[in-house]
Amino acid sequence: MYSEENLSDFLDELTDDEFRKFKWHLKKETWKGITPIKQALLDKSDRLDTVDLMAQKYQLSGAATVMGIILQKMSRNDLVSKIQKLTGIAEGPVDQSPAASSDSEDWKEKLTSVRGDFVSKVSKATLDQLQDKLLEKKVLTDNEMEVGNMGKTDKARYVIDIVRNKGQKASSTMIAALCDLDSCLAEELKLK
Repeated sequence: MYSEENLSDFLDELTDDEFRKFKWHLKKETWKGITPIKQALLDKSDRLDTVDLMAQKYQLSGAATVMGIILQKMSRNDLVSKIQKLTGIAEGPVDQSPAASSDSEDWKEKLTSVRGDFVSKVSKATLDQLQDKLLEKKVLTDNEMEVGNMGKTDKARYVIDIVRNKGQKASSTMIAALCDLDSCLAEELKLK
């Protein structure tokens, strides 16, 4: 079984920047119809306060699930695995939240459905940062980073198609990275 101390330990493994991103996701996370924690409460909360706020809002088991969902979005799969072991969930996502997928919609299909809008609306700066994140997360290889003299539109098509063809894990990593880099575009594409 798990406790608030266990959840606090997971947050202690995040860097300060990751913890800031965690709270950013937390203020937007609706889970099982429960509205997100108010930003005003999260702005001043440290790691222990954040666990308390989550436990009050979602109960302890819900707090563990929500934490897992957010850590998944942040590509901290090492911590997601620890939560799954602690909660007794063997594999797969910690929970199917509406933001993640309410009807088991495949991430690859999600990227396919937004491909045209992504290609036309992503900025060159965001696309370059997205490529760097995908290289960092080992979704793209060094060879795949070499795109020659492609324009922004062709480069966007190239990146999204490579990622889609690598499957669900790569697709979900790209979506999480895009949510971090350009939350307005991610919301417009309904990826959040």
